[in-house]
Amino acid sequence: MPDKPTKKNARRKPNTKAKVSRNPSISILKGGIPDWDPADLKFGDTLDFVNETDTDFLIEFWTKQNDKHAPICLLLSAGSTVTIMADPFDHVSGDKAKYSIIRPYQKARRSRRRSGGHSIIIG
Repeated sequence: MPDKPTKKNARRKPNTKAKVSRNPSISILKGGIPDWDPADLKFGDTLDFVNETDTDFLIEFWTKQNDKHAPICLLLSAGSTVTIMADPFDHVSGDKAKYSIIRPYQKARRSRRRSGGHSIIIG
């Protein structure tokens, strides 16, 4: 028999407002434009993407060669924050993590719904 809901095991409601970050952060502004580009991230440190708009965005990461993107994206919901971390084990100082900001669910041409060519410099 399942436990009765208590303060410890009760389902939490999702946060619909972006939290104030103590980490360095990239704010996503109107049109999916980041306010810090390129961003710097030290090995093993974290960086927050903060969506300051009322629009959902996807963060699409690209390979080192910048010719393919990963088959999955991070969803950055309207008014939310997502945290990324530099790989503390597999890196070379000066590596760049390339990314694009995409508006999902839009029927317009792909090139019109993308803010690309952004990077995070690791090291």
